[in-house]
Amino acid sequence: DKKRFDRFQNGPTPYTSAADIALNKQRASFSAPTGNLTVDYRATDDINLYARAAHGYRSGAFNARQATNAATNFGLVPFDNEKIWTYELGFKTEFGGKLRLNGAVFHSIYSDLQVAVPVPIVGSGSFGTVVANAGKANYTGFELEAAYQFNEIFSIDGNLGYTRKKFKEYMTLDDSPARRPTNIASVVKSSYSPDWTATIAANARIPIGGDAHATARIGYNYTSDFYLFGNPITAPFQRETNGDARGLIDAQVKFDGFGSGGTLEDVSLLLWAKNVTNEKYIVRSVDFGQLGFAYTVFGEPRTFGATVEVEF
Repeated sequence: DKKRFDRFQNGPTPYTSAADIALNKQRASFSAPTGNLTVDYRATDDINLYARAAHGYRSGAFNARQATNAATNFGLVPFDNEKIWTYELGFKTEFGGKLRLNGAVFHSIYSDLQVAVPVPIVGSGSFGTVVANAGKANYTGFELEAAYQFNEIFSIDGNLGYTRKKFKEYMTLDDSPARRPTNIASVVKSSYSPDWTATIAANARIPIGGDAHATARIGYNYTSDFYLFGNPITAPFQRETNGDARGLIDAQVKFDGFGSGGTLEDVSLLLWAKNVTNEKYIVRSVDFGQLGFAYTVFGEPRTFGATVEVEF
């Protein structure tokens, strides 16, 4: 990736001096080898085993809110690539056309991990975020998914996932006059990443005459608690703004297959309800750090709706 970044102001006042303009016009190139290797083994007609290794990267870039300083000739500095090695062992099975069971364990190694860091916004008196390279982290976990078809009408499906996150290196500057680099990996948590996730749902597809069907689904989705801001040093309200564990129930029923022929292929009606039990849960928050306050945004309450689709 080759990137060019031209910034004409950082705050309410546009740059006018040649020195400021030069510091805010930057170029950078980012690259890394990527690819994957997968080995499959067909144990039986119903069981497939596999192993996979892959290397990838997320390109670096520039931060629009980074401050520059003409007096010290400090210009825009790009953050670097985020790189990952990931290894996975798994199986995929299907028995008798009724039971499907898949699973995998994985281990992912991140380096130059890109993280969002709260910083003051120049000229505004508030805080924003910039992206920086924190260091190294390991993610280890498993995933299971299953589905069972009882008959032509009824089926169930679900999945379960667990991820353990461990920072190995998270570099920042301490608050001493020398601003020494310090590894704070022992106190940092992973952001927007719950340990546990799970879903289970029941389905029914019922013929109601001709080509018409009623398809119903009710599902339960669980997410364990998780941090929205991982670094307690820059986010003093880390615990107050975290996302609590929540279990949400969604339901829907769709009536379709009512086409009249000719140019009208199909007419369908979808009735749906989200968060049926009216669970209160946090989906986003902002920790303003040194300003001394934070706020949270809650998810949508119980919501009902209907959708009509017409195909020509």
